[in-house]
Amino acid sequence: MEYKDARSSLAVSLSLALADALDDLHRLGLDTGGVHARFLGWLRARGGLPPSAEGHNCGKPQARA
Repeated sequence: MEYKDARSSLAVSLSLALADALDDLHRLGLDTGGVHARFLGWLRARGGLPPSAEGHNCGKPQARA
């Protein structure tokens, strides 16, 4: 409810959280694929459709070879 009428502020807040999450995942050696879609996938490009999360693993660690 805090960001109900403040989508831009929500986007900034989630962008900062995304940066922290990426740092943490990288430090732990985990896959970062799909993390962007989880944090910011709800944003729409100007005049376009929301980005598709199809094909992303939503940040789940992948088995290493």
